[in-house]
Amino acid sequence: MKWFFALNEAGPKFADISKMVKVAVLTARQNTSLEAFCIYDGQENNELTRWLEKNGVKLIFHRTPHYEVFKKNMAERSFKMACGAYLRVEIPKIMEINSIADDYVLYTDCDVMFVGDVVEYLSSIKCEYLAAALENPTKLDFLNSGVLYMNVKKQQEVYEDFNQFIKDNNGIFSSFDQGAYNQFFSKKWERLDSMMNWRSYWKLNTNAKIIHFHGPKPTQVQAIKEKTIPEHQLPLANQFFWQNTKVWENKYEQREEPESLNFSDQNSNHEQDTKLNNKHKHSKMQEIEQKLETSSDPTQNPDFLKSLFELNSVIAETNTPLEGNICYLNGWTSDMFQNTPPCNAPHLVLKRKNLVAATANRRRMLEIGFNGGHSALITLYHNPFIELHCVDICRHSYTELAAKFLQKKYPNRFYFYKGDSRDVLPMIAVKNRYIKFDVLHVDGGHGGNICRTDISNSIRLAANNSILILDDTGAKHILNIYWEYVRFGYLLPIKKFANDPIEAHRIAQVILKPEEISTF
Repeated sequence: MKWFFALNEAGPKFADISKMVKVAVLTARQNTSLEAFCIYDGQENNELTRWLEKNGVKLIFHRTPHYEVFKKNMAERSFKMACGAYLRVEIPKIMEINSIADDYVLYTDCDVMFVGDVVEYLSSIKCEYLAAALENPTKLDFLNSGVLYMNVKKQQEVYEDFNQFIKDNNGIFSSFDQGAYNQFFSKKWERLDSMMNWRSYWKLNTNAKIIHFHGPKPTQVQAIKEKTIPEHQLPLANQFFWQNTKVWENKYEQREEPESLNFSDQNSNHEQDTKLNNKHKHSKMQEIEQKLETSSDPTQNPDFLKSLFELNSVIAETNTPLEGNICYLNGWTSDMFQNTPPCNAPHLVLKRKNLVAATANRRRMLEIGFNGGHSALITLYHNPFIELHCVDICRHSYTELAAKFLQKKYPNRFYFYKGDSRDVLPMIAVKNRYIKFDVLHVDGGHGGNICRTDISNSIRLAANNSILILDDTGAKHILNIYWEYVRFGYLLPIKKFANDPIEAHRIAQVILKPEEISTF
């Protein structure tokens, strides 16, 4: 399915819009199967256009036919905004000129972030002219034009009439094109589910597909803190906005990286993997320092530490020494861990960094081996959209208390199953057969047969393009089991999560072969 967005290089705050465009493109690549097209009014060779082309976006250079009308009848700032806003009206004409024959296309504003695939839902939608979500949930007859699903043929039929309507009114409508769409297509549009245009300041929704930074923008952090944005927008910069902004900032940091989890060039051969890891020789100390700078540990920020210490206090009440986990070493007592930041042992720092990176774009995770809930907390905190299901046999007195703490802190996002994973996972497969997980974290029993059973049962619950994290591969027999699944073709190592020079855990893409895999 084709996805269009549009911008005017001469428009206000172009630098900020450019940043938001990059996140929209990155998240569309990571979370959807959309084919991206940018309608661009500006120079054909600049930093943004080069970046867009590099990232697979097809550029169409175009100017609104109302340019002179807008210039004559609007104030300078409104004129520049209108020249960008009305570019979406040109999509039917552009498709005709370029012989693009799709029946339906998606348009979004630049200030969006894709957090789920939209194609399956949109493919089920049929509309006479267009479909959109509501501007205001209490106003049922007014659409928001930030996300539009267009019937191309019908839009082409009325293209001339719609543009004449815009010209007759000099483009002067409430919110530019949005007002024009609402007046011209009054009672002729269908409603999209709000998950397709979920506002950044609304309560977090794991079913949301597109987050729309409608109002305050993630590029305005300093202005929001200084209260220099429009006064009516200040209440919208709430806790949900800040959580979405944190996700946006993490995505923006990836803008110069190759596509996350691009598996086409990965190699599942054990020997070749070793050669790749050792291509450039450095001392082990140099490599450790390069990978594990303390400042890069995602668990060191004060807000996360506050939540961590709350969890630690729940565990400390049992007066039970901790089993080793992603934050603390085995046997630590409450006086050692309760108000202590995560341990900076190199293998634990690496695990935490990889966990945050690997789960950043994911929607549903299965974890075998909950223990004290530390890896669960890291995941839930750093990805506000993920749904986490955890299994544990509860041999420690603190495990169920920690699970209850997370259930209260993250309602509707955290689910806990008490029992042996060898019983619980088949039960999930039968009773919740439509639930599939795109992250599988195996950190349960360390005996060879249990480990194989957990991996096999997890793969049965895997979604397409899922990843598996196998913990404790520093134990030789666990690492050998990992390579068994690689050799059999069920796991494909992901080179960006290479362990060298520290063996901490292994992260791989799951290759689904349901007709072959069996429980060992």
